[in-house]
Amino acid sequence: MPVELTCAGIIGTIIFAIFGIIIHWPEDRLVSTLLVFIITLIISSIITFIITIGPYSLIVFAVIGLPCFTSIDCVLGITQRKYGMSSAERTIHFLLQMIPVLDIIDGLYISIKYWNRGRGLAVVTAVFTFCVTALVLSIYLANRF
Repeated sequence: MPVELTCAGIIGTIIFAIFGIIIHWPEDRLVSTLLVFIITLIISSIITFIITIGPYSLIVFAVIGLPCFTSIDCVLGITQRKYGMSSAERTIHFLLQMIPVLDIIDGLYISIKYWNRGRGLAVVTAVFTFCVTALVLSIYLANRF
């Protein structure tokens, strides 16, 4: 977090400095050289920002996702032992749980097929998904034509 705030402060200061230079633009070579230096500094700051945010985001996503993947593996293990799911089906279900929209559909499929639960939730989810898809498609078509 401190690194992110430092990078954001540097970028904000540079942007305000560029606006100040553009507003008070004299016809001088020193200012044009300074402007090139500032643009280079902005690009390097953006690259530094990306380098610091990338690993930080991956670590946060891993920390958030690890308990979810552990619980998925436990549920699939119990289902495999109790209801006779094959290892291939378990692997497919585990991989489907990593895809954002398919994880909900797959979870509902597991709860309906093996545990006889979630039928109402499956209907509500399907109706909501179809409504959102129809809404997005209609907005896209309205903007397109």
